[in-house]
Amino acid sequence: MTHLPPFHPGRVMAHRRRSSLTRATLLTLASVSLLLLGGVAAGSEEASEAQVAEARGVAEALMSSMRETARDADLTVSQRRELLASTMSQNLDFLALSRRALGPLVERFSEEERTDFAVAYSRHMSVNFIRSFELDGDTPTVVTEARPLKNGDVEVRLQGPEGAIGAPLAPQRTRGPVTSQLRLRKRGDRYRVTQIVIGGVDVSQTFRAQAQSVLDQGSPADLIADLEGRTQKFIDATIAADEQGQG
Repeated sequence: MTHLPPFHPGRVMAHRRRSSLTRATLLTLASVSLLLLGGVAAGSEEASEAQVAEARGVAEALMSSMRETARDADLTVSQRRELLASTMSQNLDFLALSRRALGPLVERFSEEERTDFAVAYSRHMSVNFIRSFELDGDTPTVVTEARPLKNGDVEVRLQGPEGAIGAPLAPQRTRGPVTSQLRLRKRGDRYRVTQIVIGGVDVSQTFRAQAQSVLDQGSPADLIADLEGRTQKFIDATIAADEQGQG
């Protein structure tokens, strides 16, 4: 089978299950976004037909690769989650997503704190979406439409089955098919996801109210620690659920 990017299970180092998203992976997630910071500005013209097709292809390959990897029985849990995290790092602009989550609150952060938050937020999103793909049912999420936006971005619409979707804090169950939108922007040599809307809800922006609540009582460091703590609790709960299922 082919993964995106083309990792082979034999090339993935085995890790303990509690290290399914290692610090090295997290730093990769952050560094990819930071290296692309120079390309944050959108274009002024509407994406061409060829660009729309390119962005759609990226979205289709991303969804297919994530689903295939999540269902690959030849991989260990750690290997599978490392591959999923690596695929996300290549296709999601975590820096843009983290800044979208903070909005104007980003002005309260130093440059170092913005980087630390981007790493924490990328881990937070990764573990949730990875779990979503692991819990996905037999019917895959498919691309139904792609359309150009006036600033050069492309919106890709997805249709998914009833089931688990990645929410800001944890996957949640839904009733009926799930409609989602991905906003993609050209980053260097390829399109990357800068916005995720699931069921009409912007995944990043829903985090902002929680961030505001923590910052009203504390500092950016407190927010980062709170996010890391909640993410770790979710990882621990996932591990416990996996172990119970194997028992």
